[in-house]
Amino acid sequence: MSELTFPIYCEINGGASIFIIHSPSELTEFQRIGSRFMEHKLVAKILPERNLLNDMIENLENRWPRISETDFKQQLEEAKQ
Repeated sequence: MSELTFPIYCEINGGASIFIIHSPSELTEFQRIGSRFMEHKLVAKILPERNLLNDMIENLENRWPRISETDFKQQLEEAKQ
């Protein structure tokens, strides 16, 4: 695996959630509910959580495409209006 630079910004296919991956063991999810986002923080402490974060970092099966920091911030800003 090549050297990773954090944070990584990504979204789930379909756009229901956007994520900031802070490190191999920590992320923040912004789940779209209607026109707003709900924030969820995850610190991976158990194997399934660590596996999920690894899959997201690797973009397994292209489920979590990368987005730019600008796109990420724009989506959050639009939800605040």
